[in-house]
Amino acid sequence: KLIKNQFYFMATILLTGGSGYVGSHIALNLLKKNFSVIIFDSFTNSSNKVFDNFHKVLGEDIIHENLKVYKGDLRQEDKLEKLFKDVNNQGRYLDTVIHCAGLKSVNASYLNPLNYWDVNVRGTINLLRIMKKFSCKKLIFSSSATVYDPTQLGLLNEKSKLKPHNPYANTK
Repeated sequence: KLIKNQFYFMATILLTGGSGYVGSHIALNLLKKNFSVIIFDSFTNSSNKVFDNFHKVLGEDIIHENLKVYKGDLRQEDKLEKLFKDVNNQGRYLDTVIHCAGLKSVNASYLNPLNYWDVNVRGTINLLRIMKKFSCKKLIFSSSATVYDPTQLGLLNEKSKLKPHNPYANTK
């Protein structure tokens, strides 16, 4: 909970790509822990039907009060800015972003690498630009195991050798 410009702001988490497999599981777990979650998703790789399953696990009140879903593409900087402004106008404050949005197919990245650079890299740059504008300084970035050297043996971790080997991995 923060005081900013003498107004009360309740911290809220922005989850990009929140309707995808990883994002939806993160959203569900955050909601279970009583976090307020705003999902920003283009629904390119997913469907908003995933949220229907939330009703089976969570009460209707929790979903109604703590989950908002915005359809948008991270390349649309104006939509991101509007989202941040809307949150502030509601007396809340985005201080954390969990970034799971992006194109994710290795095979498709070979067929259209420029699209992967546009969506994954430019989208992330736009997100960072808007975060800076609104003093949102916490980012959790969902990367991919494809960024690591595929010849490594054993378990991977953040200190493993980087060696992206396809267009998708290079954009992560």
